[in-house]
Amino acid sequence: MLGIGFLGLMIGCLEEAKETETEETTDLTAYCNEDETQNLLAEDGDCDGILTAEDCDDADDLVGSMSEDADCDGVLTADDCDDSDAASTVVSEDADCDGVLTADDCDDADPESTLVSEDADCDAALDVEECDGGTGVDTDTDGDCDDDGIVSDADCDDNDAESTVLSEDGDCDGILTGDDCDDSNPGLLAIANDADCDGVVFDEDCDDADATNVFTLDDPACEESVNGVYITQNWSGSGTVNNGTYIGTESFAQGENAQAGTGVLDKELVYDLSGTTASNPTDCTNCVFTFDISATFLPNQSIDPNSEGIDMNFSYALGVNAYGANTLWYGSSNTWYEFLVDGTEQTDLAGTIFTTTVTFDGTNFSYDQGLVDFYYYY
Repeated sequence: MLGIGFLGLMIGCLEEAKETETEETTDLTAYCNEDETQNLLAEDGDCDGILTAEDCDDADDLVGSMSEDADCDGVLTADDCDDSDAASTVVSEDADCDGVLTADDCDDADPESTLVSEDADCDAALDVEECDGGTGVDTDTDGDCDDDGIVSDADCDDNDAESTVLSEDGDCDGILTGDDCDDSNPGLLAIANDADCDGVVFDEDCDDADATNVFTLDDPACEESVNGVYITQNWSGSGTVNNGTYIGTESFAQGENAQAGTGVLDKELVYDLSGTTASNPTDCTNCVFTFDISATFLPNQSIDPNSEGIDMNFSYALGVNAYGANTLWYGSSNTWYEFLVDGTEQTDLAGTIFTTTVTFDGTNFSYDQGLVDFYYYY
């Protein structure tokens, strides 16, 4: 009896040990929701029922499987234009899946259709090829809007079949090249209306055969201007101021010319200057000094074809004007007239610029008007 009892006890212990061993080898935490009937966490990290290898994001249970969204862009295959490209458009925004959104596509049911940005009227003809620029009127893209046989690039006005063409009217002012004063300048007139091509029509031009005549018919000087000359002149001098005295020279040169700006001087009158100076005079505001001059004509150093040179007396004053520029005044006590201003630019009738200079360093004084010219009529 003892033997049977011991045997039964041993069997019982073995069964208990077996149960204990089974319980120790089953780790429920390795399963989703600690349920051994569900997927292992190692195979389904977010426990959404989709294995890791098939899950677009195994850390997010809201993200679906690759079988329904191959490019894992969050758009189901049926709704995705290209489910192998996460950057592709979606059917709801691009029905023909041509990569152009519905609002920008002329026909979102036709992947070959034009874009609104290139074909404003969506008539299948690009705006740059249409004569109307995409207003919806013209669909002719042959490059000849007015159908006159001249393409737009060669036509002065491709909306007017009667307009001139570039090969015959370079500035497109409606005047043919041979009849135009300047076929590169639409602002100039036809030769028929402006014979000397000076920009003044013949019935307003004082002399329509002379482009240098600057007067119009309504100008009082017109009649006299038909005969005249261009006067070119220069006034210059230099000297020294020392102990209340002034010693120097002065030259006045002038020429009569048939054309503007030639600068030919046929007369030059040269003088010796001497006189007395007064520093900081009270009768000349902002003056450094005034000087009373005796000018002695020097015939041997002059060109005086008309015997105009004579001795004379006058007064100069040197100072600065309201802008701080050295200025030479001409006149007498309390009555001074601005004569030359340093830095003044003068343009002669030919367009050449000359600059007047007036300088004084405390002892040495000089002035030069520069060449100027004007028209003198008679």
